[in-house]
Amino acid sequence: LYTGIHKALRKYMSAVLTSVGQLDADDDLQCREVMADVQQLLDVLRGHVETENTMVHPAIEARYPGALAGITAEHAGHEVAIEQLRHYARTLLTISGKERGAFALFLYRELSSFVAENLEHMLRAETQNQHLLWAAYSDAELQAIEEAILASLPPEKMAVLLPWIVSAISVEERLEMYQGMRQAAPALVFDNALSVARSCLPAH
Repeated sequence: LYTGIHKALRKYMSAVLTSVGQLDADDDLQCREVMADVQQLLDVLRGHVETENTMVHPAIEARYPGALAGITAEHAGHEVAIEQLRHYARTLLTISGKERGAFALFLYRELSSFVAENLEHMLRAETQNQHLLWAAYSDAELQAIEEAILASLPPEKMAVLLPWIVSAISVEERLEMYQGMRQAAPALVFDNALSVARSCLPAH
């Protein structure tokens, strides 16, 4: 349930963090574009927290009450941090000159701290939480949870996520994902997903 989306989020966070680090504070257009990227990343991360809170954590808590107290507290902290980073991204666009350059470095460091904490958090979810799910549920039950998560994602959110997922996972994982999609999804959906792969992967 975790590996594919977490690989995508790791790549996505790293890319946006790099863009903020490279930001030319004197270039208004670049600042607007990069801050829009920051806001979109934060939207995705907020949605990811909501998905885990509503569709994954209840399944674990149903079999292991109280097991996710630490993870739940971390999610609450992430929600606060996301809103703070949103504020910083908006603030950067309201200042100029040397102040903007200094604030861009501040934002970069705050975002890097947030990314670092998320990397550790995702590792705990992929190990501790996943082992609890394996112990408590059958493969078919876990597949049903995964399918419910996918069905809950609106098309516009999937359009943002899919290129990051496709380009972040391994060849074996990608093959399994597309084989499953070809069997279960409408032909148009599969063709669109294949176009995404062609657009974001090397030709070979």
